[in-house]
Amino acid sequence: SSGINAEYGGKMKLGKDDEKPEYNDATWFCMLYACGIGVGLFFFGVAEPMWHYLGPNRYTRDKYMPDNEVAQWAINLTFFHWGIHGWVVYAMVAIILGFLSFRKDMPMTMKSCFYPLIGDRIYVWLVDFI
Repeated sequence: SSGINAEYGGKMKLGKDDEKPEYNDATWFCMLYACGIGVGLFFFGVAEPMWHYLGPNRYTRDKYMPDNEVAQWAINLTFFHWGIHGWVVYAMVAIILGFLSFRKDMPMTMKSCFYPLIGDRIYVWLVDFI
C-alpha cells in the first residue's frame, strides 16, 4: 500500500472524480483501525495468547523455563502477530477492492482482486470458489 501511495503521491481517489470524500483521512483511518482491532480482539483476544502459552512451541518445550517467562513470551508473540506487518495484508486487499469497486464499478468480492491478472474470466462460475 505504501508503494501505491508513493507512486500516486497519495492523490488516488477511491470514489468518482466529481465526488467529495464523505470522511477525512483521520476519521477514515480510525474507523478502519477500530474495526480491524475490534474483530481481532473479540475473536483472538484470549485465544491467541493462551495458544502460545499452552501450545507446543519453542518456548513451552523447555521444561526448565519459569512459568512467568513462558507467559511473557506468549504475550510478546501475540503482540508481534498484531504488528504493522499484519496490517499490510489488510491494506493491500482494501486498496485493490476499493479501487476496483468504486472506480471501475466492479463487485466488491475477492474475485475482483484478480481482474488485473485474468480479466473478464473472473465472471466464470469456477472463480466463485476464490
